[in-house]
Amino acid sequence: MGYISQDNEQVSKEYITAAEKLKVKKWSDAIQTEDGWAVLYLHERIEGKQYEYEEVKDKIHRQIALEQIQAPVSGKIFWDEFDVEWFYGLKEEK
Repeated sequence: MGYISQDNEQVSKEYITAAEKLKVKKWSDAIQTEDGWAVLYLHERIEGKQYEYEEVKDKIHRQIALEQIQAPVSGKIFWDEFDVEWFYGLKEEK
C-alpha cells in the first residue's frame, strides 16, 4: 500500500483503524473490508509535519505551473541558451 495517513479518504477506514493499533514491524490480524480480506504489516511510523504557507508557496506555484504546461518539459532550451556542453553521448543536432 505504501504510506497512508489517518485522513486519507482513498484508503478503507478498516485499514486506518488496524494500522493505528499496530506496533512497528508487526502484522495485523485478518481485516475484513468491502473488497475481501487483508493483512497489514507496519514497517515504520512517521510523524506528520505541518508547514506555514510561506514555507511552501514557491513549491505550490511551481507544481501548478508544471501541471498547466501542455508540452513535454525539456532542458534543451536552457542548454542551448547557456551553451551547455553535453558530456553523456552525442548532443542533439540543432
